[in-house]
This record gives sequence, C-alpha cells and structure tokens, in this order.
Amino acid sequence: MLKHQLIHPKINEVLGRAGHHSTILIADGNYPASTKRGPNSELVSLNLSPGLVTVTQVLRALLSAVPIDEINPMGIPPDDPYAQKGEPPVWDEYRKV
Repeated sequence: MLKHQLIHPKINEVLGRAGHHSTILIADGNYPASTKRGPNSELVSLNLSPGLVTVTQVLRALLSAVPIDEINPMGIPPDDPYAQKGEPPVWDEYRKV
C-alpha cells in the first residue's frame, strides 16, 4: 500500500529503479525531450490537457514519495529576453513547496 500522494504507476516504477543521486527532470511541453534526453533516461508523459498537470503539482507529489537532495531550476541565459523580466514566477512556487 502506498502511503504517499504519488500514485502514477510508471513514475513509481521508475523511482523504484532509481538509485542514490539519480536525476529527475520535470519539464513542460516546451522541453525538447526528443533531442535533449540521455540514453538511460525514461520519458513519462503526463499531458492530459493544457494546464493539467502543472510542474508544481508534479514536484509536490514527488516530494511526498522520495527524499530530494537538491532542486536546480533551469537557468535562463542572460541575453534571453525573458531574463530581463527577472525569475519566472513559477520558481517562487517551487520554493514554497
């Protein structure tokens, strides 16, 4: 019986096989997973509908299931137009979680 909030069978399977210091990438649909993921990575899609499921919701569920050593949000290159606006608002959500 699971005693945490994460009930997705594939994610639980992948986490069960993961070892210490494994890396989990939580990304939205804009991440180029077809070209940027490593040969030993496993892709688990949660695309249900736009805005469902959010990255923050996934983070919260993962934190209920496994200990996390550190969280590293993806950086924004200084010359990117979005960098001029400061940190993405979602980073504040991550800190609260």
